Amino acid sequence: MYYNKYDSVYDKTLVIFQNIIFRIMGLSPWTLNVLKMLRKNRSFDVPDYECQFSLVGCLYNISLIISLVCLTVYVKFIPVSGVHTDGIITKPANLILFSIDMVFVCGMLLMYVINNKVMIKIFNKLKDVDQKLVKCGAYEYQTNRSIFLINFFVSIFYGCFVFYITPSLEIFQEQISAFLNNWILTQYTLLMEKIVKRFEMINHVLSKLDVKKKDTSMSGRLSAIYYDLLQQLLIHEIDIIKHAYIELCRICNEINNFYGVIMLFLIIDCSIFSVIVAYVLTFSLNNDFEFVISYVTDATWILWIAYSFVLFTVFIASTEEESQKTADIINIHMDQCAMDEIVEKKLSKFSHDIIHRKLKFVACGIFPLNRKLLSTFDNNFFSWTNLFFVSDYQHNCDVFHHSFTISF
Repeated sequence: MYYNKYDSVYDKTLVIFQNIIFRIMGLSPWTLNVLKMLRKNRSFDVPDYECQFSLVGCLYNISLIISLVCLTVYVKFIPVSGVHTDGIITKPANLILFSIDMVFVCGMLLMYVINNKVMIKIFNKLKDVDQKLVKCGAYEYQTNRSIFLINFFVSIFYGCFVFYITPSLEIFQEQISAFLNNWILTQYTLLMEKIVKRFEMINHVLSKLDVKKKDTSMSGRLSAIYYDLLQQLLIHEIDIIKHAYIELCRICNEINNFYGVIMLFLIIDCSIFSVIVAYVLTFSLNNDFEFVISYVTDATWILWIAYSFVLFTVFIASTEEESQKTADIINIHMDQCAMDEIVEKKLSKFSHDIIHRKLKFVACGIFPLNRKLLSTFDNNFFSWTNLFFVSDYQHNCDVFHHSFTISF
């Protein structure tokens, strides 16, 4: 029996806990078959994380969207305590800014409801890939616990710190997009971490294949039959690896399509607020305004979202790189080893079929999601900040200091 870490109760509990957190955040409107996961049946080498459509989850997301809209209207459009009302110009700017933000937030949650069946198929196809990899001995259940746990504890610390400083309904409304954006990035990162691990498994077992031609000229009849059997097993294993690789590429394309609009909204939303927060902090410090402790939360949010984006782009880039290594490994085998004609044809066909399958993760065909995204952020960030700084310094300082004191 092939042992894997999924037999650990700790790992099963972590998977269930992740699902609960994502469901609360509205990022998992589907349901996970928890009962099968908790069964103590050691005959399963592949974790049974089968997902199913959940009407309750979809209704929860819809009710969450309605609640967020009502909360924004109540906090920003109805005069209540804590809302900035000191000026005709500043208040409309505040209303427009957070209205746009809430449109993006509700749009992202709505996309989870509309396309939830796509993600269900993705998870179930991942299970099929695992079942293929088990047959060639390449499978071992692995998960990066630190990605989820770090984001979870940072969320707890950040939330407690913000609400301890300024506990109010308005602050709660303003923090919603901050938490949602970070958890969407975390969910996407965890998913790409699973994809990377499976590409690594494929490349590892492919590099260990014994494809050298066997010398059977001096062997007896029994040895020739044995070598023929080994050849058939080798061809079968190559077919398994090829099918798993192609299925992973299809899964990646479906993931890219699922998160396309979501990531577009997220990138625009984070870009706008990053520029505004940086602008407010810079002008407040340069013009000797009274220090406000909420500036610490602003800086913390920028560092938090920057860390999430860096980690996310690293796994996106790793997925693209690992998928391209497969063809290189095949070419190395074909260049360095003399192999049987049938095996050579199989590897040649494998290489030909995947040579044009270059994975690219792009948000709606606009923003590349690999490391190029960070350079795009830098260019857009400096462009927007220059636009702000070219204007009247003191006028902008007064306007933004009073209207955009944002605790993200």
